[in-house]
Amino acid sequence: MKTKGLFLVIILFVLRLVIVPAHQTIEKKKGLLSELQSAYVTKQQLMQRYLTLDMKEDPALEKELTTTLYPKDSNKTAIQTELIQFITMLSEKRALNVLNFQMLDSIEDPVFSEAAVLVRVSGQIKTVIELLKELLNTRPLLMVKDIEINGSGSAYTVKLIVAGYIRKI
Repeated sequence: MKTKGLFLVIILFVLRLVIVPAHQTIEKKKGLLSELQSAYVTKQQLMQRYLTLDMKEDPALEKELTTTLYPKDSNKTAIQTELIQFITMLSEKRALNVLNFQMLDSIEDPVFSEAAVLVRVSGQIKTVIELLKELLNTRPLLMVKDIEINGSGSAYTVKLIVAGYIRKI
């Protein structure tokens, strides 16, 4: 009888130390999972609403999209080539040296496609900032996705990843 009682106490002790904390952890994870699931459902509903939006009913939205994004029938490689030529022209205008460039793989999304390029330039930091300002103020909209600045004094090397976006809807 004492052995059975001791065995029962050990089992209850193990249950208390192992199973109760595991159960509490599982309950916390269930709560987090339900929050993530509700956020996913909400985002999915917003995406469906956005995809069903008829652009022709709102001319202001259509005009904004045409000035912000590249047209649907645009060629991604042609846009990347255009971006490289544009950035090179702006850089040379500001006495920056274009060291090299590269066409990058792009993100495909149901709403837009990305046309990204990597360009490395060298020169004074003030002229690089002027280049960035002009890039951010151009239309169709360009986004500087990444910038890396190396150097000191008057010799800086700057790596830019610049992307333009092609609308799909």
